[in-house]
Amino acid sequence: MSLSLEQLVFEVLKPKATLPPSSVLAERLARPQCLKHAEALHAALPYLESLSASGALSLMSAPIRDALEARLTRERMLLSLLDQELEFSVSVLVTAKIPVVILKGMDLGRRFYPSRLARPMTDVDLLVRAEDYNAAIQELAKHKYRFVGKVSTRRFRAELSRYGESPVVELHHRLVRGDSHGWLKAAW
Repeated sequence: MSLSLEQLVFEVLKPKATLPPSSVLAERLARPQCLKHAEALHAALPYLESLSASGALSLMSAPIRDALEARLTRERMLLSLLDQELEFSVSVLVTAKIPVVILKGMDLGRRFYPSRLARPMTDVDLLVRAEDYNAAIQELAKHKYRFVGKVSTRRFRAELSRYGESPVVELHHRLVRGDSHGWLKAAW
């Protein structure tokens, strides 16, 4: 039974995926639709990293291999930018004595994945106490962070960036819409 391209991408994205060395399989994985599907899942880096680790990239034709290796390098650089943004934004808040918790991908990728590269992430997510939220935004603004995306007092988070659109720091004062601050206070 042959897997669809989408199913094939999911197989490649599984932690510790093992791909049999096969030039036919490598050529299927090299199809633009596979990378587009991984991108739709915000998983281009894990997809490309898995292709590289399995040796599938080396079995692809030179132009395709070179293009995918260039993309892999770019994705690794973007992850490095997110790492730098995490360190900088957390240091700004800690220096201002604002308690902060790292959420989602940046934390999960470090603690629970066999490789950080296996955890898709596109931004930095931070949680601060509700009573510190405005002060946190002001403190980050002193360091050239500006709002990007929608700005609304009804939202439970703000998207901020020092460089225009990317990388983005999402500053949360709640975990999900509608939760209460009461149970979060116990966490602090």
